[in-house]
Amino acid sequence: WTGFLGYGWLPIYGATPATEHRVWQQVQWEPRTKGYVLRLRGRLEERHVPGAQGLSYRASLAPGLIYFIDDKSEWGAVLEESFSFNLNAPVGAPLAGYDENRILLGAQWKANHQVRLQSGYLWNTLAAPLSTGESQHHIFAFSIHVGL
Repeated sequence: WTGFLGYGWLPIYGATPATEHRVWQQVQWEPRTKGYVLRLRGRLEERHVPGAQGLSYRASLAPGLIYFIDDKSEWGAVLEESFSFNLNAPVGAPLAGYDENRILLGAQWKANHQVRLQSGYLWNTLAAPLSTGESQHHIFAFSIHVGL
């Protein structure tokens, strides 16, 4: 088990540009078996949404699987999913209930014990369409994970 604390700064582009701030707490469990890493992540976010009257709370659960060719390989195939739910609905914030779902299918390279890079196809669905009317996104995702 590992625990993390973090902060997210998210610019919001639109007619009136704004910024959302998120503080989050996360626990992660990663049992390892021969050739596989199973991952289960739980996260709670406190969202400072522009124009909202109070904090918006969001919880997410993310199961995942990484398959390595062998025990010594730095390369692996990744499959992850993340479900997010809003726990409350202050005036001006997203509605309570289902918020979004993300599915990632890609590759991972473990540079060393503390650094890993992931990239792949990310399918993102949203409960409420954006101002553009979109509720789905097809994204090429790239992330760098650094352990301290």
